[in-house]
Amino acid sequence: PEPRRGAIVTEALALLADPALAALFGPGSLAEVPITGLLAWGAGERRPVSGQIDRLAILPEEVIIADFKTTARPPRDLATIAPTTLAQLAVYRALVGQIYPGRRVRALLVYTATLTRLEPEAAVLDTLLAQLGAGGMEAA
Repeated sequence: PEPRRGAIVTEALALLADPALAALFGPGSLAEVPITGLLAWGAGERRPVSGQIDRLAILPEEVIIADFKTTARPPRDLATIAPTTLAQLAVYRALVGQIYPGRRVRALLVYTATLTRLEPEAAVLDTLLAQLGAGGMEAA
């Protein structure tokens, strides 16, 4: 319906105009980036993992990855993000870190319906990745 189309266009334009997300849509940024690599799981075992990063911005000092979610009800805060979503970000962040050693890798969740942005701390994602490797959770 026309009202819904109008709302979608408004949401998309607001997302593109958000200064906090400018790098994700600026020169050198990439969309729908396939990524694959090997990550350590357990005692010395390395397993192939792959995925697709929604947006990637490669800057001189840092790399920003963003995963866009379309749910109408985003999590209220970092503590309420689904574990599988955090696992996905942790894996992407680890793979990108292998490609760009020495650069800070930021991982963002962007909820398009409300422009809610959540950025889990690197330490939280690193801990989760270690738990995945130790068998504490199954990778999604």
